[in-house]
Amino acid sequence: MGRRIAIETFLMIATGLLFGIIGPFGTFDIPLVPRVLLWIMMILAGYPIFRALGAVASWLAETTAVPYWIALLLALTIAAMPMSFIVAGLFMRIDPLAAIYQPQFLAFYLQVWVVGLVIHGAMTLLMRQPAIEAATGIETGQPPSSADTAPANIASPSLTATEATSAVPAAAEPSPALPLPPGFGPLLALKAEDHYLRAYAPDREELFLMRLRDAVALLPVESGVQVHRSWWVASEAVTALKREGRGATLMLSNGLAVPVARDRMAAVKAAGWR
Repeated sequence: MGRRIAIETFLMIATGLLFGIIGPFGTFDIPLVPRVLLWIMMILAGYPIFRALGAVASWLAETTAVPYWIALLLALTIAAMPMSFIVAGLFMRIDPLAAIYQPQFLAFYLQVWVVGLVIHGAMTLLMRQPAIEAATGIETGQPPSSADTAPANIASPSLTATEATSAVPAAAEPSPALPLPPGFGPLLALKAEDHYLRAYAPDREELFLMRLRDAVALLPVESGVQVHRSWWVASEAVTALKREGRGATLMLSNGLAVPVARDRMAAVKAAGWR
């Protein structure tokens, strides 16, 4: 985790340096050195605010069933507010809480919103395949699979909720291509959290840098199903299927409850979870 934070901090400093040299949003008239320092300070101040943007958007999309891009824009709109106070305070040299009464505040807010969107997009692109290999030392060497957009074909026997709760099966061992520590244990599920994945075993979990679609491409097709844009579950980790109106939740052998997206119900039925 410390290495990931160090990499991201370096990228934020580099971004601040770039913005400082370019001098956007009316900052070019500030002398170069103070301008660069100012932009680095602002980017670093915004880092903890915007870092969780993807995770918050994923949670919001899961909770409200709105499209991910709408959830991302809503999360960005909220996150830009506290950062706007910081930026206004740095630029106008006044109490940040009084900045909202200044006529320039709306302009600051819109600029922060745009910068936040650009930084989030850049981080998303930078943390893709090349960054995965550089940070983990593992060459995935495979392009993204269609596994995240099409139901997987599962060759497993039909499993009813009643039958599943009577036994707790063991899930398959994770692919050696996944950057998991030795002895991690049977892989039960993968959850996307911003640029990272959280892997679940029966008695532990691990966070690593990889996209869900890339991880799914490395796993045997018959080993599990992607049941949500943020979730993949091992086929033998499911102990029950709970229906909740038009939605559904999968219960795993470690007690984890995994939401099922409506457009993934066909894949769930094909897996025999009824």
